[in-house]
Amino acid sequence: MKKLYKAISTAALAGIIGALPVIPTHVYAASSSVKSTTTSSSTVNASTPSDSTVIKNAQKKLQEITGKKLELVYKQASGNEIELSVKGQGFDQVSTDKNGNITDAHVEVGNRTFMIKNNKLDHTVEDVDTSKADKTALKAAEGVFGALDGVTKGNLKHISLIAKGNKKVFEFMFQNGDKESPVWIQVEKGSNQVMSINTRILADKLFGKDKAEVDKVEQKLKSFSEDQILELAQKQAKELLNVDLTGYKVIKNTQMHGRVTFEKDHSPKLSGDFNSKGQFYSLKVEY
Repeated sequence: MKKLYKAISTAALAGIIGALPVIPTHVYAASSSVKSTTTSSSTVNASTPSDSTVIKNAQKKLQEITGKKLELVYKQASGNEIELSVKGQGFDQVSTDKNGNITDAHVEVGNRTFMIKNNKLDHTVEDVDTSKADKTALKAAEGVFGALDGVTKGNLKHISLIAKGNKKVFEFMFQNGDKESPVWIQVEKGSNQVMSINTRILADKLFGKDKAEVDKVEQKLKSFSEDQILELAQKQAKELLNVDLTGYKVIKNTQMHGRVTFEKDHSPKLSGDFNSKGQFYSLKVEY
């Protein structure tokens, strides 16, 4: 279950952070088209993935970022994108360009997962024992439930500590039983500022619905104007995140109806998702 929590947590941050792209299966042509050359010690195919410059460069960058020497193995490729994995660690995934520069990766070392983008560390995610929770941060997270209509607190199931730049943020996962959707709440370490809430249980239930019902929800989401969205969000952002949205502008996501960002000069950017009732089930201060 520990792995499952880690995967779910990462998916939520992303949300605040995103999942790695799935690269289509492709035959690595070089391994079969290049002839072997004989050396004084053995016969080696210099173009096989295990000996490629791509893997060597990626391994060097991983060691530089994680502080640990990790062995990468080839999985598949498509065009200029190559997918690798850490030997013996099925959860880890590394995507590189044709030169071995890491474009996207999540790699676990000990109880810490390193999230890498564009050959640089983006952030780390570290497991925290629930019995050793930061009590003040946990209290701030639990206080959010009073403003979440239709959501009960549930049990504390998992805690992660996210480190990005100079900022450290706890992510608390609450859940009622194994079948109910979890609730994730992020709280900044030290300031105890609530940074995000993610309550998928409040999202429109479209799975298994027919096209007419789905279209009806889509049209309702599209019908909200920017002014209406801002009005709906102001109260919820203040109650949930203690953020005043006065002066912010709303930018709709044209591909994902019900998803918006809030921007204001010299102020933190926010993102959120709302349902067809106008209730935000996800709100986040970007960091």
